[in-house]
Amino acid sequence: MKKLINEKGAGGKEIVIGLLVLIGVFAFGVNSILNNTSDDDYKKMRIQADKFVDAVTIYKDEFTKDENIYYLYELEENNREEELIIVNPKNKKESCDMYESFVEIDNPKKVTLRCGSYLLEGDYQKKYDVYEIGEWQQKDKTGDTAFLYRYSKDGKPVLSDFVTELELIQVYDKNEEESFTTIDEVQSDAQSKGIEIDYDMFYRVKKLVKEIG
Repeated sequence: MKKLINEKGAGGKEIVIGLLVLIGVFAFGVNSILNNTSDDDYKKMRIQADKFVDAVTIYKDEFTKDENIYYLYELEENNREEELIIVNPKNKKESCDMYESFVEIDNPKKVTLRCGSYLLEGDYQKKYDVYEIGEWQQKDKTGDTAFLYRYSKDGKPVLSDFVTELELIQVYDKNEEESFTTIDEVQSDAQSKGIEIDYDMFYRVKKLVKEIG
């Protein structure tokens, strides 16, 4: 009977090489499955972005605005949420961010849509770039930057977590029964009322992962 492993260990090398080949084939197969899933997610996100732009185009005349930028939260406030279901393609229970998702009515129309760790940017029905983004943080000072805000009233936090400028304005207006549109107005009003507005610079990773033509 022929030995599987000879005295020089050649048989052992052949077995190891065979195992490495099998591992490589398995890894390639798993990677292909994951990439296909991701491609499907990107396509779903593009469909969501197109729906968002279409809805804004239809309902934009219902808004009184000086600028041509329309946020997802505005459509929700105007009871269009059921008609415009925008959710994370990887988690249908997670809505896309209402304050970081917006459409600019320009020529061409531009859309920005944040859904979980995905951020899509581009021109309507032309070219979209999809990025993977991290959470806002302060430890690694690289990538996208933004000032984030929170505020306290009577020594108690109203917003204990830092949020974007737009979200801070919306929450402040609702709680204080105001109708400000800029962070300067909010800060001025807060100072007159003894309300503390805290802000700091934050960073997040932004990596291009897909171009959709």
